[in-house]
Amino acid sequence: MTLTPGTGAPAPAPSPSSSDAVLFVLRLGRAVHTCGYAAHRVEEIMGQAASRLGLEGQFFTTPTSIFAAFGPDDRQRTYLLRVEPGEVHLERLNRLDAVLAGVRDGRLAPDEGLARIERIVHSEPRYGALLTTIAYGLASAASARILGADLRGIGVATTIGVVVALLGQNAARHPALGRVLVPLAAFAAAFLAAIAARMIGPFSIPLATLAGIIVLLPGFTLTVAMTEVSTHHLVSGTARLTGAIVTFIALGFGVAMGRQAAALLIGAAGTATALPLPPWSEGLAVLVAPLALAVLLRAQPRDAGWILGTGALAFIGGRLGARALGPELGIFVGALTAGVASNLYGRRLARSPIVTLAPSILLLVPGSVGFRGLVALLDREVVDGVEAAFRTVLMISALVAGLLIANVAAPPERPRRPPRGGPPRGD
Repeated sequence: MTLTPGTGAPAPAPSPSSSDAVLFVLRLGRAVHTCGYAAHRVEEIMGQAASRLGLEGQFFTTPTSIFAAFGPDDRQRTYLLRVEPGEVHLERLNRLDAVLAGVRDGRLAPDEGLARIERIVHSEPRYGALLTTIAYGLASAASARILGADLRGIGVATTIGVVVALLGQNAARHPALGRVLVPLAAFAAAFLAAIAARMIGPFSIPLATLAGIIVLLPGFTLTVAMTEVSTHHLVSGTARLTGAIVTFIALGFGVAMGRQAAALLIGAAGTATALPLPPWSEGLAVLVAPLALAVLLRAQPRDAGWILGTGALAFIGGRLGARALGPELGIFVGALTAGVASNLYGRRLARSPIVTLAPSILLLVPGSVGFRGLVALLDREVVDGVEAAFRTVLMISALVAGLLIANVAAPPERPRRPPRGGPPRGD
């Protein structure tokens, strides 16, 4: 089948192989999808690659599939790729963006790009199990301080974070365990927090529990879902939004079961209001959290400083915005700050903006508010639960608005001049 270039474009020089070009676009789409890109970004990347290689293509993605059609409307060849939603992998996304840039600029032929994609997808993890476990603990500790926990609560949250990391590592080796990881981790967190309160004295059990499972909260998924809906990718956005809601429900169920199991075993655990800690400790938490998230999101070490700086700017912007506009709308300022800083980082260093944006979003997303609302509903505190749910929707909407406006204020990419000489040759 002969594939024609887009309407109005001059006929390009023949590519090494049309099948190579199509296969490159498909493999690239699958790779960036499984590494955490949203639907609109996956479709944009596949469209850029197809256009550069002289292919006329149409693309449609959901969280679990990619549809790609090549050729004019009356002679299309359509491909269906079944994909599994993957976790964000910042290093691979950065390297895949570099491959796309190489093909788009004519420095790589499709077959060379294919080989690089295969090496990237099958590369060994940069961070081992020990460092990942430590990062889980540090992320939980920093989150506990930011949420307002005291020293006992921070210590318990750190322990819970380590336990969650160990459960996650076992779930990666046993698929059956992976299917129940979220409720099982929530159960363990609530149970351990209640046991610790009986053993070491009262502290804020809800804060310690929430901080211990903070990495499992689907705040980033919720943000991506709302972004997809806002950019008119309704099928993908609705599906992702449903998945986030189900994750919240699974977490709430696990916490409720853990609390009840602890109550049956040791009786009601004592709880207390967290004692305030010095202000400098919050600053330390803001420095630790982005670095821990850089490990958990598998960023390259060279980007750690940029991730730290962007995360700190986003947090400060969110705090200043909350003082001026209130906590629900103040997150808009933090998201705008993170988006502009990340786009400038991407343009200045020719890297993917998501490298610094994803950790910053995790510092801002109000997943903790939604989780508290769900727990309130489980405790039959309907008014508090509904209010928290409404606050979550409002805060997520403000966050997405900030990110979209950031793309207008500081576009992530400079306009590119059309490359000379058509698609890259294989010789």
